[in-house]
Amino acid sequence: MTHIGGIKNKIINLRTLSNNDAEDRAIRAGLIDGGLTLLSRDKAIETKFLKSLPEHDRTLARTLAVGMGAHRAVLTGLSAARVRGMWVAGRNREPVELASKSIPPRSQWNPGTVYRYINLPPSEIIETHGVRTPRIFRILAEIGRHHGFSDALVAADWLRAKGISKSELQHQTALLGKFKGIQAVRRAVEHSVDCSDSPFEPYARALFIEAKLPVRAQVPVCNGLYRVDLLIGDRTVVEIDGEVKYSGDYGPAAEVIRAEKIRENRIRNTGRSLLRYSPSDLMNRSDQVVEEVTADYQMHLRRRSA
Repeated sequence: MTHIGGIKNKIINLRTLSNNDAEDRAIRAGLIDGGLTLLSRDKAIETKFLKSLPEHDRTLARTLAVGMGAHRAVLTGLSAARVRGMWVAGRNREPVELASKSIPPRSQWNPGTVYRYINLPPSEIIETHGVRTPRIFRILAEIGRHHGFSDALVAADWLRAKGISKSELQHQTALLGKFKGIQAVRRAVEHSVDCSDSPFEPYARALFIEAKLPVRAQVPVCNGLYRVDLLIGDRTVVEIDGEVKYSGDYGPAAEVIRAEKIRENRIRNTGRSLLRYSPSDLMNRSDQVVEEVTADYQMHLRRRSA
């Protein structure tokens, strides 16, 4: 992933353009011939650079652009999480979320943005990479408030992985008082763990928790030789495989696949099932994923009672 600051430095502020400078005229020409792409009404970026980014970083670029132009509002929710480097699971095309105690008329909104009401004292607002966001825990709260339990659990696991204890998160939750969506925040904190390896593990775990399946994270198996992403009951292993595993970052793809096959066989030899899903599976066919995992879990229950 390109560093957030590196993306931010590529963003061009169109408000500073004049009609006289040769560089400014070149920028205007780029907007006309497609060499530059508008990210917001007054921010642009080199099209070639933008296309070189993975989709989640293209979303980040647009989020930064909108945030840089928001002088009264703050980025909030999933948009704030992206800028602060927090985990976000999927949905790279969600609207950029802004929050303010005074919401402007819709005619003044950038396309693809949404405003939410929030009334924060200056002490609860942090500036990072030239944009303003709430403090980290309030971001979690706003995600739970507007996006629900699954996305809130992703954020809560990230906070736990950064060394924030469950008791501290519970304390911060208690200080919030009552508001719509607080139950999602409380549940996310209660179910959070400090051992997740990626945002899609807590997202999947949330799906299984909602389905009332007994799920544990990062469980050692084969006498501690391996850890599995998720274990439902004692016999249903669920692994979340991202494309990066086979990208070469973990060694030649053929060797990675071979090692995975050996690992999978050893796990299956303990009498467990092993079900693999991609992030795309979780985001686009979550009902089917839950149905398959539930069926496998129930199959093992029947075998045990037979």
